Amino acid sequence: MPFDLTIVNQLSPPLTNTLIVSGSALFGALVGGSITYFVAYKRQKYELRRDAYLAFIDLRIKGSHPSPVGWTKDPFFSRELFLAKYKIDLIGCNQIKELSTKMILALYPDAPIIDDEYKPTATLTEGEKAKMMLDTTGRWNTFKNICDKELKPAIQKELESWWPFDPLHSGG
Repeated sequence: MPFDLTIVNQLSPPLTNTLIVSGSALFGALVGGSITYFVAYKRQKYELRRDAYLAFIDLRIKGSHPSPVGWTKDPFFSRELFLAKYKIDLIGCNQIKELSTKMILALYPDAPIIDDEYKPTATLTEGEKAKMMLDTTGRWNTFKNICDKELKPAIQKELESWWPFDPLHSGG
């Protein structure tokens, strides 16, 4: 004798169970989406900072070739340097902003710097600027020393707190 289950199939679950399940799913999606957004935002911010900082170091390497005055022979060097500087001004920390300004002023003492936070401590007279403009090797050595002794350690210290968002560093 077959059983008739049509009555059981016609019973609907209570409305409260449906609301609880829907609310839990919505809450889970919101929490998961928020966490994913936060991690993706932080990682993107880290990558933008890292790329802006490393552009300055890349220019330090690029400017040394084929000789210590190679940067004066590259017509795009100053454009790339100022572009890297303005990227740092947009997203970098204050210490690295100051160092990048200091480095630019070492190479180009008469450059107009648009930076409200950093004011150069030593202002040069016109004669000192003219003399400094003739000494391209000395300016490059100053730029290089600031990069090696001040900028690189500052970048390393700044990026240490961001390393959880670095896919290359997370391996150990």
